[in-house]
Amino acid sequence: MVRRKDRFWEYAEDLKGRFLCKFCQKEYPGGIARVKSHLSQQRGRDIAICDKVSDDVQALALLAIGPNKKSKVASSTKTERSGIGSSIPNASMSPHQVPLLRICEKKDTESVDKDLFEFFLTNNISLNDVESPSFVKMINSITSYGSSYYPPSYSTLCTELIPRARKEIEKYVSTVKESWTLNGCTLMSSIWTDMSGCSFINVVAYSPKGAVFLNSFERSAKKKTDSFLRDIFKSVMDEIGPENVVQIVLNDTSNYESVGDFVTEKYSHIYKMQCVTHGIQMLLMDIYEEVEWIKGVFDDAKLVVDCIFKHKIILKLMGDMANKELKRPYKTEFFSYFLMLQSILDVEENLRLMIASPEWKDLNSDDTSLAGKVAPTIQSEAFWSRGKDVISVLDPLIKVLRLVNGEELTTGYLFEAMERARKVIEQCCNNDPPKYSRLLELFDTRRNGQILHKVHAAAAYLNPSLMYDGKIRYEDIDVRDGLNYIVETMISKDERNDFVTQLLLYNGKSPKVFDTIALSMLTNVHPRIWWEFNCVSVPLLQKVAIRILSQPCSSWVCELNWSAFEAAEIKKTNKTPNISDDVVFIRINRKMKAKFTDPERKQIEAIDLENLPELAKGTIDCLEEFEHEADSRFTQKYMRRRKNQPNNQT
Repeated sequence: MVRRKDRFWEYAEDLKGRFLCKFCQKEYPGGIARVKSHLSQQRGRDIAICDKVSDDVQALALLAIGPNKKSKVASSTKTERSGIGSSIPNASMSPHQVPLLRICEKKDTESVDKDLFEFFLTNNISLNDVESPSFVKMINSITSYGSSYYPPSYSTLCTELIPRARKEIEKYVSTVKESWTLNGCTLMSSIWTDMSGCSFINVVAYSPKGAVFLNSFERSAKKKTDSFLRDIFKSVMDEIGPENVVQIVLNDTSNYESVGDFVTEKYSHIYKMQCVTHGIQMLLMDIYEEVEWIKGVFDDAKLVVDCIFKHKIILKLMGDMANKELKRPYKTEFFSYFLMLQSILDVEENLRLMIASPEWKDLNSDDTSLAGKVAPTIQSEAFWSRGKDVISVLDPLIKVLRLVNGEELTTGYLFEAMERARKVIEQCCNNDPPKYSRLLELFDTRRNGQILHKVHAAAAYLNPSLMYDGKIRYEDIDVRDGLNYIVETMISKDERNDFVTQLLLYNGKSPKVFDTIALSMLTNVHPRIWWEFNCVSVPLLQKVAIRILSQPCSSWVCELNWSAFEAAEIKKTNKTPNISDDVVFIRINRKMKAKFTDPERKQIEAIDLENLPELAKGTIDCLEEFEHEADSRFTQKYMRRRKNQPNNQT
């Protein structure tokens, strides 16, 4: 069977023979076994223990490695003397059972399990939550306290614990908001509509210091979404101050124009853009639907993957031959088709060996008839050749998606990444116009209408590593248009002469701007950091550059957390408005805080467009949730977006 990556790599960075612990930020030699020993806090395992690991992860690591010999001896002695079952976890137990062992010493295990199951069932709690870190932590705290513990009353929860939790999370919110004076922020929104037509709309502000959930708004089915969104953004602007907002990112095409126009007309310094992640997804959908030969390759690859995963015998046979994970596509996310094809190409030799094996020839029953259909595909030289062509021409596009889909501030890099992608497609088109011309047309349509904003070209020019090397020049039409847009919308009339004068110093690579320190930092740090540490001689240009380069290009923060859906569920569960509002604020901001722990540390280094990280794990997790839990309305929503023609962003 295809082997999955060990779950404990979630807590350490794999450095190929070494690892970096994400809790203590220290590097050690070894692989996953030493990661587990390090996190378990068990001494005597030839590795320093982690003094910052959380209790729940430490418990899981202890379970994974099993007890050392001394623990076994002590446990055995204790068992013989007390007559109680061993309290040492064994490898057959599931992770959530670790903290329950103390309960089991005094009460029959089956009885405890039954009570726990009844609680989950009665209160309609997902059974998956039994393995969540917060549940493990709660059980551990209760069992540590002892049998004299009594849970707080509903009144205590509402009048004491909720206000206390809100006060704690507001410290994080205040810290993030303080950074907006220098860096500004990006406003994002997420929308969830239930079966009755009622919508829940959340607004999130993102900046280098982290993401902050601002508020959740409920719209009845009788009120139009676009007018409601305008009211929401007006109230948010009044609350946080429009001077703190740099851009608004929306991913709903149907409301983009009306909401965006309202904001830019009222606050001219704020620019609107559509979510670039969504734009790339739409472009990949265009390509799949309208470029026949690419669609054929993806469909053939999907047939092979479906065959392998449908039949356990074939899956085992494949797993025995290749120690690599095949990826399955998700119908609502078209980049997953690229990942699927790439995973198949990685095991081409193994697939060829598989269909030539005696075990494959024995698969002749009706239940495995699909196997006979995929054999010609695997044996086809044309399939493998076309598959490599697809990977080659689409890889730059996937790199753009990888660029904008993480925590990094990418405004200063998007234009260059898109230029690189276009050059690859253009070169292919020059070599074989009939094959690639439609692909280039689709790329240009989405590029100019939905993916790039004028500001992105100017942001690339304000990225000193790109400008200084001549990769991005002032003479470029897109750059001049972008800079003119900035001057007209973000610079007051009495400051324009100073801005232009400072721009000339920057463009001329003046030593006042590019001194020794500035040059040494040119390619090593993120452009936002470069402008913060340098350029005191051009203060107005510095201020504008920092604010623009401190922004993301996508609204992925909202999408990955399903924040609007969560808000809707919380409000439906907690009928009291004040309580539900507080719970929504606390819960979502806690998730934001956990997601963006020390985000600035990750945003200091320059982004290497040649070596971008893989798509964030949250993206893949989100896909699984979309595929298995969302109903057909989600797919219909995507298809409705597809029908909307892209509009120019201004």
